[in-house]
Order: sequence, then C-alpha cells, then structure tokens
Amino acid sequence: MTRPFKIGGLVTPAEMEGLRAAVDELKAQLAELAPELNLETRLGALPPGFQPPQARSHPDVFIASLLPELGRSPEAPEATESRWRDHLSLLQDTGATVFVCTIYRHIGGIADPDQRRAVLERVRRLNLLAVNLSHSLGVGVIDLDRAFAERGTDTLKTDHRLEGRIAAELTGHTVLSALLSMGLDTALEPGLQEAIRARIGGSLEVLDYLRRRLKSASSGHG
Repeated sequence: MTRPFKIGGLVTPAEMEGLRAAVDELKAQLAELAPELNLETRLGALPPGFQPPQARSHPDVFIASLLPELGRSPEAPEATESRWRDHLSLLQDTGATVFVCTIYRHIGGIADPDQRRAVLERVRRLNLLAVNLSHSLGVGVIDLDRAFAERGTDTLKTDHRLEGRIAAELTGHTVLSALLSMGLDTALEPGLQEAIRARIGGSLEVLDYLRRRLKSASSGHG
C-alpha cells in the first residue's frame, strides 16, 4: 500500500521551485536506495497568508518563508513576532513538523541605496526572528541565508528573491538537508535518512551536488 507524505509550502514562487527540486532529489534517491518503499511524496502550495487548515488530512511538513514579509508594510518587530507565533502555532496544532526559511541577505532589484539599506536591516531582523521562533516554538529553521552566503552571489547569480535555476537547486539542497535532519522521521528509518544525507553531501560538497543536478536537468532528467 502506498503511503503519501505531504509537504505544504507557504513560500514565494521562486522558493517553490526549490521545494520541487528537493522533492525531485528525494524521489531519485529513494528510487535507488529503497525502490521497495511505497512512499509517495506530494508537494502543494498553500494559499497566501495563514489560515487554520480545514482539510480532513494535513501535510506532514509545513515550510513557511519569511520572504513575503518584505512585501508587507513595515510594522513593529514585536507585532511581526506575535503574528508569526500565532501563525506557526496554528500549523503545529495540525501535528505537522514546521519549518521557517530565512532570507538571503543580498538585496537586489532596489536602486536607491537608502531603501536598500532599510530592506537589508529588515531582513536581518526577520532572520533573527526565525532563530527566536525556533527556540521558543521548536520549529525547524531552513537557513537559506547561510547556505547562499557560503557560496556567494557571483557563483549563484541571484539575490534575496532566489530567482534562477542555480538558486532553485541550492534551495532544494538546503531544504532536503533540513528535512533529513528532523522532517522525515515518520516516513523514513534513520539509517535510510543518513544514507541519503551522505549521498547529497553537506555544504562542502554542495557545488558537486549543483553540478550534478544542473547536468541532470539539462539532459531532461530530474
């Protein structure tokens, strides 16, 4: 009997491409390492904003991005934190494992230097919020800021919006690494998770991972 494993993404369209890359890689690894495992991984986009899920069944994992916050009118940091605490608690109440994504601190698409500095300061506060929410609520952090900063803008050819194929693949690697740390325990045994983690590599091997994924995409696979 096939068991569905559902991931809900409350993220931007560019980040959703990264989530798709993560799911594609997970499926490819399972096809090689555990072809007998009847696990159907499904990925769905949640509607903008947070609403209490009303469906009879809920995703096993919720992934929420802080990036859409930059499109909202500025508010007091305390108000933002209170709102996110309420939102993430609603998701946790479904029994799902919840993750929050940080924002890459390379601001693009803004010509005015004062506005760019203001947005950067807001990004720093939001990334700190992710850490605070992790400590207080126990949600996982998908640290896209750290993953992208380690590789650099010249290599990735993107900015905080995470647009482009390379950005999608690095997002996918970062998301899958996080899921293998705490998001897949109900679906995969620890030994299988460790085997996948070893095959995709950590931050030191991520460039090899990106080359493989991009080559696979260009040849029509993955």
